[in-house]
Amino acid sequence: MSLLRENRGKNIIGEVRLKGYLLKRKKIGPRRMYRKGYFSIISDGKFLRDIGKIVKNSVIIDRAFRFKNYMKIIGKTGTPGLEGMNKEGGRWVSVTLKPSRKRKEMILRLPFDVDASVELKVAGSFDIEKIEKIRWNDDKDFIFFKK
Repeated sequence: MSLLRENRGKNIIGEVRLKGYLLKRKKIGPRRMYRKGYFSIISDGKFLRDIGKIVKNSVIIDRAFRFKNYMKIIGKTGTPGLEGMNKEGGRWVSVTLKPSRKRKEMILRLPFDVDASVELKVAGSFDIEKIEKIRWNDDKDFIFFKK
């Protein structure tokens, strides 16, 4: 059953407040190339654009959103370009949220360098539908729940 049909008739509206970084980047190495980590947000099939504030090598967000069927938070970290093509390629992660009446709070963390990571706090009324990880090293924690 698709995510669009699952919520029909229930009239549950999910509400999520996102706080933290959508994009963070840092110059590394002898060639001073940028390495970055970022989150993209898709809500009910629409890519949310221009939702953060640009501040010196990063994009910050502190905003609430409503969704009827699903919200997908996609995180990517690594060097720019085709990350999956090289040996040290980047990592991709996708978290799909569905509306709920229960309130939850979690922190998504993407490490993109030894001492740098992108963190996004997600709080509101939602349930986690699915988590997908591509090229992810399981010894590092990605998601943290708060009580």
